[in-house]
Amino acid sequence: MLVLSTLDEMGGKRWLKALARKHPQTFAQLLAKIMPTQVVGDVSYRYVARMPPPEKDPKEWLDKYSPKPTHQAPSAKQ
Repeated sequence: MLVLSTLDEMGGKRWLKALARKHPQTFAQLLAKIMPTQVVGDVSYRYVARMPPPEKDPKEWLDKYSPKPTHQAPSAKQ
C-alpha cells in the first residue's frame, strides 16, 4: 500500500508513461518484476468436443461448428 500511495503522489499513470519514454530499459525491468512467472491451473484432463459428422454441405457444417472469435482483435497502429 505504501508503494502504491507513493506512486499516486508521483503522478501515477502519467509518471509511469514518462518513465517508459525516458528510460525504457528501467520500465522493462519494472514490468519484468511484476509479471507473473508461471500460470497455475489444472491441466490434468483433456477436453474433447463431440460434434456430429458432416451432413450435406461440408461448408455449412464448418460454419456451424467452427470456433467463433470471443473478442475482436485489436487494430494494428499505422
